[in-house]
Amino acid sequence: MKGSATSQNAVKLLKLAGFPEEILEKCEETDETLEKSMISC
Repeated sequence: MKGSATSQNAVKLLKLAGFPEEILEKCEETDETLEKSMISC
């Protein structure tokens, strides 16, 4: 399927792939930080 992927979709994929919870949490934190920095630009 064509189109862009969202970071939330990426985190869901990592969960399905069995990544450890600590990595998933770090990804979500990083995503929130990036979103906040993009909004303030």
